[in-house]
Amino acid sequence: MISEYMLKKLAKILKDIQKEVNPQKVTPEKAQQDKVDLRNKFNDLVRDFNELKSEKVAPKKTRLERLEENNVLEVTSRMGEVRRELIPGVAEEYNKSKEDYGTGAEFDELAMVMSLVHMKEFWGKKPDETEQHPEGANWTHFEKRMGGKEVPENGKEVPARVKEVNNALLERVGNIHADLVKERQLKMEELENDPELAKNKKNIEMRANNLLYEEYLQKVHEKRLEVRGLGPNASKEIKLELQELQSKALFFANEAYMTAIGAEQVVLNQQLDLDLELPTAQYLASIIEQTTFVGEQIAHVTGNNKHGRALWKTSKYVNRIVDAIETIFEQTDELAKKAKTGEAVPSEDIMTKVRDLKPLGEKLEAIKRDSDLTEDEDKRSDEKKDEDAKTLAGNVTKGLNGENKANSDVLGTDITGLATNILNLVSDVTLNVQDYLVSQETKNQ
Repeated sequence: MISEYMLKKLAKILKDIQKEVNPQKVTPEKAQQDKVDLRNKFNDLVRDFNELKSEKVAPKKTRLERLEENNVLEVTSRMGEVRRELIPGVAEEYNKSKEDYGTGAEFDELAMVMSLVHMKEFWGKKPDETEQHPEGANWTHFEKRMGGKEVPENGKEVPARVKEVNNALLERVGNIHADLVKERQLKMEELENDPELAKNKKNIEMRANNLLYEEYLQKVHEKRLEVRGLGPNASKEIKLELQELQSKALFFANEAYMTAIGAEQVVLNQQLDLDLELPTAQYLASIIEQTTFVGEQIAHVTGNNKHGRALWKTSKYVNRIVDAIETIFEQTDELAKKAKTGEAVPSEDIMTKVRDLKPLGEKLEAIKRDSDLTEDEDKRSDEKKDEDAKTLAGNVTKGLNGENKANSDVLGTDITGLATNILNLVSDVTLNVQDYLVSQETKNQ
C-alpha cells in the first residue's frame, strides 16, 4: 500500500506539471522554475519508489523512469501500467494480513466499539474546553438515540433487541473511553513539572498524547511478535488483544483512524479502486469513524461564518458517510433479491435523505477543493468558501419529482442544525442496520 500511496503523490505532481499557466498571473520565468522544482520532487519520489524492498509490493520489474522535459506522456502512460501491476499484490497483502491478524464477527464488533470510543472523544463534552458541541448536537444526543431513550423523528421505537445490544455496547465504549482519558490525565500530571510545557496546557496534552502513542506502539509491537511466533496456533483472543491495542494507540495519534475499517473503505476501495468486498458491519463502523472527523471539524470551526465553514470543512467526511451508506444499501438489496425475501437497509425514508444530501455534499467538497472553478478563476479564500457554502445551504434544489426542496432541510440553517442533521442521519442508519444484522444473526442460528 506504500507504493500505491506514492503513485498517487506522483500522479498529483504530474497533474500540476501539466497544468496550463495563466501568463497574466505568473511570469514565464517563475512558471518554468516551478516546473523544474516539481520535476525534481517527482524524481526524488521515483527514486524512493524504485528502492522499495518488498518484492510483493514492488517487484523489480515494476520500476519508473525519471521524468525529463520531453517524456511526460511516456512516464504518465507507464504509471498506469505500474499501477495495474501493483494492484494484485496490494490485494493479496491485504487479504493475507486479515488471515494472520483476525477477521470475523467479533473483530467487526471490536471495530464498532473502538470507532464509537473515537466518536465519543470528539463529540463528547470536555470540562476544560470553552467551545463545545451545542446541546442537542453532541455525544449525549447520539447516545440517547442509540439506546432508545429518544425516539427518532419517524416515530419508530428502537426494537428491544437493538436496545439491549446498544446499551451493552455503549457501556463498553464508556468504560474504555474513561480508562484512556484517565491514562492521558495521569500522564499530563507527570508533565506539569516541565516549565516549558507548563506555559500552555495544550502543549502538555499534546506531549502526553505523543508519549502514550509511543508506549502503546511498543505494546503493539510486542503483541504482534507474540502472534507471529504462534503462527497458525495464535488464538482469536490474542488477535483481538492485538487489534484493541492498535486502536488504543491510535486514540492518542493525531487525526488518525482508530480502526482499520475506515482506512479500508476510503484508501483501499475509494482511492485505490481495489473493489474489496467488506462486510456490512464494517461499513457501519466506517460510518462512525467518518462521523468522528465531522465532529472534530465542527468542534474547531472558527471565523464569523461558522455554519459556512463547517459545511465545506466537513464535506469530505460527509461524502464518505454517504458512500458507505449507499454500499450497505446495495449489499443488502442484492441479498434481498437473491433470497426473494426481506428488504434492503437503510429504509427508503432514510435513503431519501441520503439522496438529498449526496449532490449537496459533492458541491460542498468542490467548493473546498476549488474544483468547480475554471483555470482563469482565482482560488477562493476561506472566507469566500464560507460565503459560497452558506449560500448553497440557503438555496432551493429541485427534487426527483420536480418539487422544490430547501437545502437547509439537509444542511441546517446554522452549525447546530448541521451537526444535529448529521448525528440524526448516522444514528438512524446505525439503528436500522443493527436491526437488520441482529435479524440475520437470528435467522442463521
